[in-house]
Parts: sequence; structure tokens; C-alpha cells
Amino acid sequence: MIDDGDPLNYATAAAAKSIFLMKTTPDGVVPNAQTDNLSLALGLKQVSGNAATVTANVWPLTVVAPPLVTNGFVNYTAGSHSSFLSPADSLAATTAMQTDAVTYLVSGAITTSNTAVTE
Repeated sequence: MIDDGDPLNYATAAAAKSIFLMKTTPDGVVPNAQTDNLSLALGLKQVSGNAATVTANVWPLTVVAPPLVTNGFVNYTAGSHSSFLSPADSLAATTAMQTDAVTYLVSGAITTSNTAVTE
């Protein structure tokens, strides 16, 4: 059975586009395992400003230091699913997400502006 709402069904078409995915851990709306599966299907690299995360690189996705001028994602460890628009759970996460999004839109580079709220 194929579910039209499953993003994995669109991964092949989406992979040809410029993608900056934002992930929050934990995410009470979209399970992180699903986000990880989508990231794998899209061939995304994790962008991390934390040297220990880049050095460890222990999971199936490649972890690189910023800036990354290609498709990738940042894992925000503070905030929640809605933190991009709402600072209710973490003002620092909201500020970082919005700053990183603007940087990406202006330059095409994925960065991490606040390593205290990212992995």
C-alpha cells in the first residue's frame, strides 16, 4: 500500500531540488525515525557545528562541518516541532532556526548559528 501523505513517496523527485531540512530532537509531531528515513532517501548530509558530532559520525548519514552548499539538514536539540515559528519552547532554538533559514535563502549555504541548540 502506498500512502500519498508519506514524504518518502516524493524523495526521488525532491532530491533534485535544493533542500534544507530542519529536524528537532525530540519531535512530538513527526517521529525522528521518519525524518531520518527521509533524510537517507534524499541523500542529505547532517550539518553540525559541534566538532565532536562531526568527528564521531557514527550513524548512516554523513556529518559535515558548516557551511554546506548542497542539500542537508541541521538537528536542533532544543525547542519543538513548531519552534521555527514559536519561541514558546526555546527562544534560542527559534532564533537559530530563523537565522539559519535566512542564511540559507540568501547564500545557499547551510550553517549552524548556535551550536548550543544543535547537534
